[in-house]
Amino acid sequence: MKKYLMGIDSGTQSTRAIIFDTEGTMISEASVKHAPLIFGEDGGIYMDEKNVWDSLCEATRKAMAGFKEDKSLLCGIGLSPHNGTVCFMKKDGSHVLHPISYQDYRTAPIDPMPEDCPDWEAWQRTYSRANLLKCTSPKIYESIDKYTSIGGFLGYMLTGQFVDTVSNVIGCMPLDRRNFCWETRDWVYDCVGMRKDQLCDIFMPGSIMGRITKAASTATGIPEGLPLVAGASDKQCEAFGAGAIENKSAFISYGTEASLTFVSNTFYSMTKENFFYSLLSVVPYQWNYTMPMARGYWLVSWFRDNLAKDLVQKVKDEGLGSYGIEDILTRQAIEIEPGSEGLIVIPDWLAGRTRPHGKGVILGFTAKHTRAHMFRALIEGIAMQLRMNGDTLMETIKGLEKYNRIFVGGGGSRSDLSMQITADVFGVEVMRAPYHETGSLGAAMCAGMGVGIFDSCEAAVTRMGGTKRQVFRPIEKNRMYYDKLYNQVFKHCYKTMFPLFEKLDKIQEGRE
Repeated sequence: MKKYLMGIDSGTQSTRAIIFDTEGTMISEASVKHAPLIFGEDGGIYMDEKNVWDSLCEATRKAMAGFKEDKSLLCGIGLSPHNGTVCFMKKDGSHVLHPISYQDYRTAPIDPMPEDCPDWEAWQRTYSRANLLKCTSPKIYESIDKYTSIGGFLGYMLTGQFVDTVSNVIGCMPLDRRNFCWETRDWVYDCVGMRKDQLCDIFMPGSIMGRITKAASTATGIPEGLPLVAGASDKQCEAFGAGAIENKSAFISYGTEASLTFVSNTFYSMTKENFFYSLLSVVPYQWNYTMPMARGYWLVSWFRDNLAKDLVQKVKDEGLGSYGIEDILTRQAIEIEPGSEGLIVIPDWLAGRTRPHGKGVILGFTAKHTRAHMFRALIEGIAMQLRMNGDTLMETIKGLEKYNRIFVGGGGSRSDLSMQITADVFGVEVMRAPYHETGSLGAAMCAGMGVGIFDSCEAAVTRMGGTKRQVFRPIEKNRMYYDKLYNQVFKHCYKTMFPLFEKLDKIQEGRE
């Protein structure tokens, strides 16, 4: 008799709830968008906690409505929340302040730690949300009973207990990242302005955190009493769902925000000179090191909405689905040689914190170039940007080993063109996940471990995705071409153009 698992992926922009069978086949799915972030008069960026919960409830109800099997065959729920957003709660589950988003870069106006303080803890003190409130809103600070991630908040709403996965409390909370537990050094709690009793009980990924309460069942449609299993934060569950669990492998998320994640069995911590997160993998005592790209396959949507509206009717005429315009553009772009006949895209439509004046660039136009050339160059630019991000991370983390193969998930992985370009640009074997929403798949796989269907991470990966992956290998002549393009042109563009971008901003702002 078949058994089924649900994975819940609560991201920044939406919540997805997907039910899979234990072979990794998607049975029922639903996605609900979140309300826009709240930009406060205090300069803060917040999420609406009620909307986050309501979105989860709507997504799970829709997924359950589409599940036509006997509900008793649904064995467990895996939860994968996004990382970095902090909630401020009372013991009764109410909030004293909207959750502060991870996109809020404010720092606490507080005395820094002494010079001999370890770099990570010194950074935590400045960026601690507790210290921010302690300095700017002391009454709110004094009223807080619990600090939680979005995962801890949702864990409370689903089980009635303050529970979370250990893999989702990185950042401003006192976590011992090397040992996958709360800090044992008392001074670290003083450093971040929190007490240990103000934190959730944390669980290793694949462990049962609690069971769905009657109230949560009524709100979500999930059967009462089902186990809620710890997943990991969103990118870590995505990597797990795609199958990236071996040392020296990597994972690319071709989603709205693209990212390249290194999988390593070695723990590294940031320094004052080089900042990075040591993120906890689903696999115990394994770490993920990630370089994000603020605008990834959002750029494909931007291109579609701004430069390909004329294809809407063609999509209708051919009876294509929601990805119809992208599919038509891909058919045209696949006929163009690698390198888009000299057209290069620098995909910096939203610059990162390290290069605030960065701009997107389309470079090398001639009369022979068409929209299809631009579309292909855009995909090539995203892949080369991620390669450059990976090179930067290896320079930042001394000793971090280069990937020997890459696993890929996210909406952009649907395209064979994107996958082949990725293999050619990176020069290694690229593995496509059987289902592009690997965050929910990874959460469901965690649920399978928690309820005893799988006895290890390896077993879950093999059973729910390993036999269905598609492999793309580099085409040698393409690899050599992209290598020259990347080393001789692409990675020099930022250094060459950055001073011009800065001047452009000053002129626009009337400062020159």
